[in-house]
Amino acid sequence: MAGKRISGRFYTIGALIFCAVVLLDQITKAIVNKFLPAAGGYIPVCGFLNLVFVTNKGISFGLLNTGATWQLAIIYTAISLSCLWLVRTFLFASTVPQAAAPVLMLAGASGNILDRVIHGAVIDFIDFYVSEWSIPFTNTTIYDCHWPAFNFADAAVVCGGIMLFFITVRGK
Repeated sequence: MAGKRISGRFYTIGALIFCAVVLLDQITKAIVNKFLPAAGGYIPVCGFLNLVFVTNKGISFGLLNTGATWQLAIIYTAISLSCLWLVRTFLFASTVPQAAAPVLMLAGASGNILDRVIHGAVIDFIDFYVSEWSIPFTNTTIYDCHWPAFNFADAAVVCGGIMLFFITVRGK
């Protein structure tokens, strides 16, 4: 993704995406933080979705969740280096998707960093699950299979990462 620096309109688009993602993330987390603990930390929404109250001191999917000092040092170093690379990727983007992908990832990272500063951990609340799933061509059935809880910041990081992957694979 080498090339000239991006135009002013990309800065505007990037700023709007960044602010929208961080605001949506922080507003939803504030609502969850206020109401879900009082509801026992769990509200069923439909047959495949719950709202839950989960805090995570580690990284994605609860890895390194003990909060040990050496683990936090690794997490913050990795986040810092990743953010620097994403800023560089944004600054040298030549299309709107090339600019939007790193901004989504930076906004998601910022939303989760704000959580760490404000709450000491990231607040996750979206719980997708499958009650019963029969694996095709086998006699295996999985019951009550939950995806790890996540939030809008996590979703922005994943969407931005997927966009960046496809942009890189396509070579444009």
